Amino acid sequence: MKVKMENIKIVLVKPKYSQNIGAVARAMKNMNFSKLVLIDPEDFSFSAYKMAKRAEDVLNQAEVIENIEQIFETSDIVIGSTSKERYRDFSFSLREIAKYICFWSNENKVSILFGREDSGLNREILLNCDFIFYIPSSSIYPTLNLAQAVMIFCYEIFSQNIETFEIINWKEFKNMCEHLQKVLFEIKFLRKENFREIMMKIKKIFLKANLNEKEVKIIRGILRQIENLKLLKF
Repeated sequence: MKVKMENIKIVLVKPKYSQNIGAVARAMKNMNFSKLVLIDPEDFSFSAYKMAKRAEDVLNQAEVIENIEQIFETSDIVIGSTSKERYRDFSFSLREIAKYICFWSNENKVSILFGREDSGLNREILLNCDFIFYIPSSSIYPTLNLAQAVMIFCYEIFSQNIETFEIINWKEFKNMCEHLQKVLFEIKFLRKENFREIMMKIKKIFLKANLNEKEVKIIRGILRQIENLKLLKF
């Protein structure tokens, strides 16, 4: 089974500099990626083509859209990137999440979000993603240039061998997490003000456990039993 690069979109959220867009396009083409999306770019001009060198085709077919809601509406999986330390408790390193991106991209449309050069992705966007990842770097200066970050991401995906992976189907995993979230709200474990952070942490636990189909069915069975007991109680 090969990674379906055509199902993975690199999404730049409000990029500031046209030259960086061109450098991103070049990095993508180096690693056989072609789907680029620009959300409300501040500048997308000739300098992008100058930096892209022989990756003009990536720029020519790039989607330019106005808002990020379109990405959430049209993607099966949305994954955000950040270098901010405060999200580490519920984010994955790139190497940890890469195999899942590779495997799930075969049957799902995956969008990878990179934030604006000077500020990154904001909290609201990150917590609405299915997962968050970071690229490990020096604590002295952890923030990477936009094109560098995209290149490292693309290389990690390009170099994966998913023949050796046994990973749960995305839809089964998503349905289990949604079922769990519903039950946790019903038993008042989750609250509206912090449920996204908690669910991110729970998803991280599940992915690290590398659940198989039978284990997911067991968890769903436990959740159904909790729902039945709750109905009997009230």
